[in-house]
Amino acid sequence: MSPINSRWIKHWWTLPHVHLIPLRASFDPADVPSLLPFLEMHDLREPGVSRLRLVGTKVAQRHGKDPTGEDYLRFVTPERRDEAYRGLMIPYQHPCGMRVVMSNTFESGLSALIEAVGLPFQFNDTGGPMVMFTDVIVGDAMHLHTNLGRLVRYVLHERQFIDVGAGIPEGHIDTLVEPRPQVRPVAEP
Repeated sequence: MSPINSRWIKHWWTLPHVHLIPLRASFDPADVPSLLPFLEMHDLREPGVSRLRLVGTKVAQRHGKDPTGEDYLRFVTPERRDEAYRGLMIPYQHPCGMRVVMSNTFESGLSALIEAVGLPFQFNDTGGPMVMFTDVIVGDAMHLHTNLGRLVRYVLHERQFIDVGAGIPEGHIDTLVEPRPQVRPVAEP
């Protein structure tokens, strides 16, 4: 696991939890300035939509713009959208963390291998599913390329769950997983 993702998990554990899940208001981005460029908050309160509420600068660069306010699922291949949405809901529905490895593909045809760690939040005292991810390049350094174009596609390679006190969810199977490409590890600046 990348050092950024490890720091994210450690910070999440420091937040006050209500039934294993912290409230969104308990998270202050100013407490983790080194993680800010890599954060991505998914608001899942609207059925079937994963609205991006906070997008760090490193993540936004890979989108080719700031996608705050957009539905993340439009970047997922159409045949995986329903499955991706169900996967995003798991950390909230069965309190757990989630580590995913995926590829981002750009208009230029270039791809980056990403490791993301998502942890659940609830919007307020009455609930409201949200998941905050750290999203880090683990392969070839995309910052060395210019004219990537906009992010056009996410492809899932693997998903692992992280026990935060409620065990690991059973029964979730990703049916549309593509093999993980071979890449040279390079640290993101």
